[in-house]
Amino acid sequence: MSETGVGADAVFSSSELVIGLEEPAGWEGAVLDHFQALVNTICQKLALEPTARASDVIGGSTYTFVVWDGHPLEDKVLAYLKSFRQAQSELCRRVDAYNAERGIPQRHRRVVAYGGQCLTEEGSADTAQENDDDRGK
Repeated sequence: MSETGVGADAVFSSSELVIGLEEPAGWEGAVLDHFQALVNTICQKLALEPTARASDVIGGSTYTFVVWDGHPLEDKVLAYLKSFRQAQSELCRRVDAYNAERGIPQRHRRVVAYGGQCLTEEGSADTAQENDDDRGK
């Protein structure tokens, strides 16, 4: 981290900021970072061509999974965020190690990958029980 200026006029900059899991502070920066990645991706995609292709290096995908307690794939679906974080963290470590060993050329690409997961409970507990009863028939 570097500092320029003096006192209240000080300006801080950093080439990297990592907010660890379960950190009580800093999540606001992580949310902003995620939002910027999403907006930049959408803007870049719209400037190119908003058609998705298998060969794309810019874009995104959204998948919705409908699962419930006892669904055979519930655990796999709910573990997506954890597995995404693990895979990307490992890949980032490998890229950083390579770059630290060999250096980064002046002309390079910055690839920002993001992923998110939300969960909404739908229906009531009574509805869930009725659905379970119906499946048993």
